[in-house]
Amino acid sequence: MTSDSNLIRESNLGKLKMWLFQKGAALKAEMAEGTSISVVTINALVKELVADRTILEAGQVQQKLGRPAIEYQFNYDKQHFCLLSMQEEANQLVIEAKMVNLQQEVKFAEKYDFSMPTMGNFQGIIKELLAQPLAFDKIGLSFPGKIHQDVVTSSWYGKFDGWNFRELMQEVTEKPLIVQNDAHLMTIGYCLNHHVGRQETIVGIFYPKKSMPGITIFAGGHLVEGHLGLAGEAKFLPMMTGPNQPVQNDAALAGNLADIVALYNVIIAPHAFVLSSESVDRQVIEQAIQADTYLKQHPNKPAFYFDQSFQESVQSGLFWLVTQKTIFDPTNF
Repeated sequence: MTSDSNLIRESNLGKLKMWLFQKGAALKAEMAEGTSISVVTINALVKELVADRTILEAGQVQQKLGRPAIEYQFNYDKQHFCLLSMQEEANQLVIEAKMVNLQQEVKFAEKYDFSMPTMGNFQGIIKELLAQPLAFDKIGLSFPGKIHQDVVTSSWYGKFDGWNFRELMQEVTEKPLIVQNDAHLMTIGYCLNHHVGRQETIVGIFYPKKSMPGITIFAGGHLVEGHLGLAGEAKFLPMMTGPNQPVQNDAALAGNLADIVALYNVIIAPHAFVLSSESVDRQVIEQAIQADTYLKQHPNKPAFYFDQSFQESVQSGLFWLVTQKTIFDPTNF
């Protein structure tokens, strides 16, 4: 087979996989019609996809005309991923673990105490997950901090500064680990779930009560990380370094958030802000933003989106993290 033929075959195979991933189940005739690939080529591709269990025979379907035909179903359980979300609860850390298939269907869920955030305890949790009967291909970790070249450069109360999560994983398993900041994943997940234009410039702000905010700059479909991955590390902003930080009440948090929005509206001039602070009433935040005199003066008038389900957005962001640059990357759809 020539190199050109190989390229055409791989292109057709990728197109059919993506179509079936979205469709769920189909007959060969429907595949040919939906992908504009010839029936002869579909027959060969289906044989290959059945052999590697990407699709499964789901039984016979009686057609309006002619004999029954085999329906093929996409095998969403062909791959599983372990999604870990490190989060704060009552001033202590926990790690919420979920194993999902290619449809983001949760097959396993557990919450682990991480109030003693040591390297050994982190590896212990990974070992417990590896001992589960459900095998997974890759691990995605959301954590409160920033990473540059695998090394943590800034983190929650400095607890993980200097950690190298990848090296810690390699001591336990060969399974790949991808780590990303929680505010980044919230922003990406929200944009995916709510079809916010990812080619636009988006600033995401996650601001939990009694903790420091995390800020994301997402421009043209790419994260802006900055030097040492420190872009948007909000705890170093002037308004966040006073004696009363982190804030203790809704009004103070909303005021801080409005100040941060006004600052980033000048520096970045984004198309939109995605704001997440589940513990604070949305109306309080909206009023603080509407009352901000600096925002009123600036010619850039961004849209505002309010994330009401941080963990749901983070899980979608984690799924993007472990599937990006693959045929099943959700951004392909």
